[in-house]
Amino acid sequence: MSRKLFLLLATYYLLLATYCFSGELGVGLGYPYLGVKYNFSERIASEIRWATGEGINVYAGRGYWNFYSGKKLTAFTGLEGGYIKFDTLDTKGTGYEGAAFVGGEYFIYERFSFVLDFAPTFINLKSDEFKIDGIEWVTNLAVYYYFGRSVIASETKQSLTPESEVKTSRYTQPTKVGNNISVKVTDTEGNPVSQTTIKISQGETVIAKELANIKGQMSINNLPIGRYTVKAWKQGYIAEEKEVEVTATNPAELNFSLKKK
Repeated sequence: MSRKLFLLLATYYLLLATYCFSGELGVGLGYPYLGVKYNFSERIASEIRWATGEGINVYAGRGYWNFYSGKKLTAFTGLEGGYIKFDTLDTKGTGYEGAAFVGGEYFIYERFSFVLDFAPTFINLKSDEFKIDGIEWVTNLAVYYYFGRSVIASETKQSLTPESEVKTSRYTQPTKVGNNISVKVTDTEGNPVSQTTIKISQGETVIAKELANIKGQMSINNLPIGRYTVKAWKQGYIAEEKEVEVTATNPAELNFSLKKK
């Protein structure tokens, strides 16, 4: 029954995160657990987990605070609480666990990461025959994949999505390669603005539309040499537009500071 309840909660969590928020959704596979994690912002995340092995099942929830966020490395701390159900060595029972943890996440690719954390964990178990509790040191190691939707445009067929419904898209023209455009979007206080729509165009031709990641960053690689218009907008903010020149020698870097309406 607990496993079915966990699957039901996981499905609800996925739907809620996908349609009600605009952060990053990831799935983690560790030993021996499966996790669904959602980054609400660069600093705040939550996760639900199911750990199993040797007749023991743990259904847990986590809250994260990222106190450091670099280009590839994120350091975090947080709290965890969970329900335990066990049936091992002819003994059945239930219990709960609570932990404070600290760890780091290293992105080996844009959407793949390794996560390692350490947690002194208070565990309480009881059955008809006994009741025990104590603190155990737990180490968690896992790999995570973060999902994104993309729509590929072509020269002969290009489907433009309305601004309010645009998802990640990427397009590179098959002409002479120039360089890259990197964009970073913050608010007026310097905080990253994730899920900002970035549109790169030349005249009336839209070259790319993409959503900025949780750090407010986005990059398009191997663009042809030329002049481009880059526009950044997000609901609740005033749109901003800039011109940039792509050359063969230097990548273009743009910083947007969006004002709230």
